[in-house]
Amino acid sequence: MFDLDINYKNNINELLLELNGKSIQLDSNEVLDNFEIEKNCLSFDQKKCLIILGLSVKSKLPCILQGPTGVGKSHLIKLFARILGKKLHIIVLNKHNDISLLTKRNIFKSFDKNDEKDIDININKISGNIDNINKLSLKEKIKLLHESNLDDQGMKKFNELKEKYKFIHRFKYEKSKFLKAVEEGEWILLDGIENAPASIIERVTLLCGEKPELNLYENGQESIHPKEGFQLFMTYNPERINHNESIPSILLDKCLIYYLDSFMNNQQAISQIIYGFLVNSDYSTNIDLLLEISSRISNVQNQIQKELEKESEKNIDNESEIISERTLTKFCKNWSFLKVNLIEIPSLIKNNFLYFYFPSNNRKKYDQMINNTINELHNRMQKTFKFIKSFRAKY
Repeated sequence: MFDLDINYKNNINELLLELNGKSIQLDSNEVLDNFEIEKNCLSFDQKKCLIILGLSVKSKLPCILQGPTGVGKSHLIKLFARILGKKLHIIVLNKHNDISLLTKRNIFKSFDKNDEKDIDININKISGNIDNINKLSLKEKIKLLHESNLDDQGMKKFNELKEKYKFIHRFKYEKSKFLKAVEEGEWILLDGIENAPASIIERVTLLCGEKPELNLYENGQESIHPKEGFQLFMTYNPERINHNESIPSILLDKCLIYYLDSFMNNQQAISQIIYGFLVNSDYSTNIDLLLEISSRISNVQNQIQKELEKESEKNIDNESEIISERTLTKFCKNWSFLKVNLIEIPSLIKNNFLYFYFPSNNRKKYDQMINNTINELHNRMQKTFKFIKSFRAKY
C-alpha cells in the first residue's frame, strides 16, 4: 500500500508530491486557486496517477497512461498541466493521420471580421436581385456567385474580389503544433496512441530515447532536438476494439507507464469520489455525516450497477442502460453544484439517480429496483437529517 499525498503551496507556486515518506517538488508557473476542489474529487488511484505524472516530468521521461475509456486518463494529464501552469497541446490520433501531423502542413487561412464584412458588402452589390442571398452563409454566397450567370460588369467585380481575397488559394504551409511544442519546450498529449499509423509511432519512438530527436527529412531539414521543458504524454486504451495493432515494445520500453483501471467495481474508490464532491458542496462540515452519506450512496450505486448488468445479460439484443465512470462523474457534479439545505439532499440525490442512471423512457421495468435501492436510501437519509435538525434545535 502506498502512503501518498499531494499538496499545492500557493505562496510559492510549488506542487509537493509525497510518496512513502519521500518528497518531489515541482515548480508551477501560476496559482491554481481551485486545487483542493479538484483534488477532493479524485480517487486514491487517480491521485497516485498524478504522482506518476510528476515523476515523469522530474525524470524527463515520456509517460503513457493506459486504461479503458472513461477512467480519466486525458482529464488527469490536463489537470496536471493546469496545476503546473504548462501549455498543453492535445492531438487526438486516428488511423487517417499522416506524418504532416508532426512536421508541417497546409493550413487554411481564415478571414478576419473586417475581411468578412467587406466581402459580404461587395457580394451583396454584385449579386443584385438574387433571391434570399442574405440568408446564406459567406461560403454559400461565394459558391452561388460562382454558379450564377453574372453580366460582364458583375463578373469583372467578382474576379477583382476573388483576386483580392484569394478565395481558393488561402492555404499556407506552416509548422504543426507538435513541431512548435518540440521547438518551444511545451507539453504534448497524444490522445489514443493505439490509433496512430506506423509512421507516427516511428517518429514518436525517436522522441522517447536517451537522445530524443524529431526527424524532418521530408521537409529537407535536419533532425531537431526538443527544447528544455518539452514533455510528451500519451494515452493508450488496449481494450479498444478497432485499434490497428499493439504498441511496439520499443516505444513502451522508453516510457514511464501507469495503468489506470476502471473504478466502477471498486466501491471504496466510488465512495472516495462521492465524499470529495460532498466536501466541495459545503452541505455540512460534519465529516462523519459526509462519510456516512458517501458510503450509502456508493452502496446504492453498486447495487444498481449489479442489477443493470444482470438485466443487460438477460436482454442481450435489447438496448440497456450503461453505467460508466462518466455516468458517476456527471451524477456527482450535478447535485454538488446545486446549493440546497441539508434536509433537501435526500430528494436531490434521489432525483439525480433517476435522471442519470435510468434515462430510459421505459422506467417502469426498474420500479422494483428503484424502490429497493433509491427510495430506501431517500427514506433513510431523511430520517438521519431530521434527527440532526431536531438535535441542533435542542442543543
